[in-house]
Amino acid sequence: MVDLKDALNIIADENDWDDILICSKIIEVWKNLLSADFRTVAQVKLFEEGALYIKVRSSSWKAEIKIREIEFISHINNKLGKDYVKHIIVKT
Repeated sequence: MVDLKDALNIIADENDWDDILICSKIIEVWKNLLSADFRTVAQVKLFEEGALYIKVRSSSWKAEIKIREIEFISHINNKLGKDYVKHIIVKT
């Protein structure tokens, strides 16, 4: 008998839902990583092929994320237990 977690993983694999599931996990880690103020101005929009797309309100926030990109990637991947995020693309 297959437990629920394994069944969901099988369904996700068969239907190419992996990026969707990973993105939902990344969003949760991202929210916990940022301060409340930062969360309101930097939102995850997409995760695709190792690229995490973030939408920000201004170029100053874009610069802040790019400065801390390696730190953010390391934190997210450590929390997920695998190197999913390879780089962050920031859009204003």
